[in-house]
Amino acid sequence: MSVTESWTRIHTRAAFCAFIADCRFEGPGLRFVIHQDGRLDGTAEGVAFEGSWEWKQGCFCRILNHPDTPGERECEIIETRGAQMRYTRDGGQCDAHVVRKVPL
Repeated sequence: MSVTESWTRIHTRAAFCAFIADCRFEGPGLRFVIHQDGRLDGTAEGVAFEGSWEWKQGCFCRILNHPDTPGERECEIIETRGAQMRYTRDGGQCDAHVVRKVPL
């Protein structure tokens, strides 16, 4: 990956599913899998979570069941660069976070 390579926004569910297929994502204190069937699960700071997701109006929208934030719903803009995924919460209005995909 070139340092000058730019982020590419994902606009469709099909493109998102192609990117996430058979991968786990990891970032500081975070590990998770987004399953193509609409489920997600992982750990945040060592605490397990699960949830569901859908693709809505060009965004990844998820509902998490986490002890600290049960039922939290959030829609995020998704961008990719190589094996990295950048997600920007609140439909692109909040800070962006970057995770890296790794094979399961």
